Amino acid sequence: MQTPKFWYKKKSLQSTLLLPLSYIWQICNIFKHLTKKKYSFDIPIICVGNVIAGGAGKTPLIIEICKYYKKKKVNVHVIYKTYKSKISKKVLMVKNSNINSVIEDEAKLISQFATTWVCNKRVDGIIEAKKSDAKFILLDDGFQDFSIKKKVNILVSNKIQGNGNSKIIPAGPLRETIKSATNRSDCIFFYGDKHECNKIFKNYRKKKYFGKLFIKHTMLKKFYKKKIIAYAGIAHPDNFFELLSSNGLDIQKKLYFPDHYQYKRDDLKKIISLSKDSSTKILTTAKDYVKIPKDLKKYISAIDIKIKFESNGFFNYINKEINLDV
Repeated sequence: MQTPKFWYKKKSLQSTLLLPLSYIWQICNIFKHLTKKKYSFDIPIICVGNVIAGGAGKTPLIIEICKYYKKKKVNVHVIYKTYKSKISKKVLMVKNSNINSVIEDEAKLISQFATTWVCNKRVDGIIEAKKSDAKFILLDDGFQDFSIKKKVNILVSNKIQGNGNSKIIPAGPLRETIKSATNRSDCIFFYGDKHECNKIFKNYRKKKYFGKLFIKHTMLKKFYKKKIIAYAGIAHPDNFFELLSSNGLDIQKKLYFPDHYQYKRDDLKKIISLSKDSSTKILTTAKDYVKIPKDLKKYISAIDIKIKFESNGFFNYINKEINLDV
């Protein structure tokens, strides 16, 4: 589905009408929290999560964490709970041999950087990762999964989406109240500066780390003075389009697809045909690129997004919390 625009408006009729359902959502979450069986593991678990439904910037941070520990020769495993589809087994390791429509985009992408598991229940994924000698485990999402005790809860947010209209699903983008999320978090990773973070998370006294998304100059150079068609099937495609435009790329056409969209060959062939007719280059996100069939990848380029952030302080904090000497 497309992210509802009224979630990011201060006042809207749709939001007001949906408020009663938001209270039901909260009651269901409280009931789930009180009744769900709790699991504790003798392996450090780090959760990279958010309080809004999608689009906070978890994936670039997960990639940076995986790359850091791979360089340090630390065996980190990443766990994904299936989103729309269900897998036939309890747990599936993501490998090139089984990358297909069953595996969702983030898991496909992250499997290039670390051992990655998809599962119907995160508990089963953690058990398999332990059997495979993981040193510690990363949960991509799972901040609202109260069944698993985590060592570190990283709350990811950004200055563009922030907390939207600050209302709970479906009246707004919040999965829970800001108060409950910040109370459970151990630190915030924020895309923006300190001032912007303080406006969104008032009186937050725990650790904060700040990052900025950028595109490598060597990659940008290939597309300078070229006409571009850009497409994305993520929670907030305009974030991607704005990043391209702010780096001086000439975006002739923007194509929007629903978050986690599974592209059909016909979808991609239409984009490729449009590109040929208009003499333009096609750019998309890394998440979308992993879903393109091999024979069509030569027509499309993925933009590799990086993070500039205070990495020494951030990783020193993580290492201390999980008792890792690297």
